[in-house]
Amino acid sequence: MDAAGRLILTAQFDKLRALEQAVREPHHHKAIHDMRVACRRMNSAFRLLRAYLPKKRVKPLLPFLENLRDTLGEIRNLDVLRADLEEFRSTDASHAPDALDGLHKEWSAARARHLDTLNALLDSAAYAQWADAMRAFLQTPAQVSIARVADVLPGLLWKQYGAVRAYETRLDDAVHVLHALRIDVKRLRYTLEFFRAPLTPAQDADAGPVALIETLITLQDCLGTMQDAVVGAHAVTAFMSAQLERPRAALHDYHALLAYHAALERRIEMQRAQLPPLYAVVAGLAFRTQLGSITARL
Repeated sequence: MDAAGRLILTAQFDKLRALEQAVREPHHHKAIHDMRVACRRMNSAFRLLRAYLPKKRVKPLLPFLENLRDTLGEIRNLDVLRADLEEFRSTDASHAPDALDGLHKEWSAARARHLDTLNALLDSAAYAQWADAMRAFLQTPAQVSIARVADVLPGLLWKQYGAVRAYETRLDDAVHVLHALRIDVKRLRYTLEFFRAPLTPAQDADAGPVALIETLITLQDCLGTMQDAVVGAHAVTAFMSAQLERPRAALHDYHALLAYHAALERRIEMQRAQLPPLYAVVAGLAFRTQLGSITARL
């Protein structure tokens, strides 16, 4: 498992390094997203395989990775917020075309500040030291271990599947619980993706985890759309509150802001309504049977 873990981490680390220049461009939203995903996958791989990797060498690598992931996340969230705001403005005929300009400018300025933070992070000695330490770790020969993928992976998959099933009675809980469900769904998906090759029979690609991954992506997308709307609603509220706290402030675009906030709240409820049947597929017998089938072949 040590060797498999290093292969998984190397693939994501190489993707991260390849995006170092692209993420600096002010409008390269996809590069920000892709580097953030690479960070998140690395973090998930470290978490998943922590029992099979040398703890003393891994632990110092995590704080900077998480800092980089969070910095990218701030930019990515603002990219999503601004894109959604533009979509709302393009379809909302009840307000002036320049309505919500103040909100858009506020989010654009915040993105620029976070991009400056990212550039400083990538230019820092800490990043160079982390990248060197990460590369040295990945290039060190794996420790000899009796833990084989076939021995360990079924337990890891079913443990993470159990974490997802634990939400079965909590779908009506607060949105922060559903955000935690999204994270657990993503971890199960990543595990299947990390080990797609050994889980897929050479003679029958359709018998591998592809269908399971697609089912998880559908559920993850529903939860992701909900979470984006939650973040957006909170950000609109924070913007309105900040304006009202300014001396002699006049809250511009008041009705447009309320309309946009209401649209986000409706989206949250819409995704809530769509969630139970999507979750039922993942929690259902057919999904469990297929998961059991692919793990039984190892």
